[in-house]
Amino acid sequence: MESKRWAIITGADGGIGKALVNVFVDEGYLVIATDIKPIKHANKNVFPLQIDLEEIVLNEEYANQFYQQILELTQGQSIQALVNNAATQILNSTDKITRKE
Repeated sequence: MESKRWAIITGADGGIGKALVNVFVDEGYLVIATDIKPIKHANKNVFPLQIDLEEIVLNEEYANQFYQQILELTQGQSIQALVNNAATQILNSTDKITRKE
């Protein structure tokens, strides 16, 4: 089996995320593009997955399901790059943001 280079990019539906996906695809990677929202990519080298990263941390069963999806997509091949671009944006003055936010 031919070995392929795989990358996982989180937050892949935003502007920076989309640009990162495009750069990795241009460099020959197969990209697993994740976001909390549904992702639409027209490239055959992009594999969109709608996931909730917080749920991966909090729910072991959810995390195992995600892991199985990765194994299935990559056919057990290793991941060469992980770009954690996902973020939560709070638009407020820093002196008004609470710890809970």
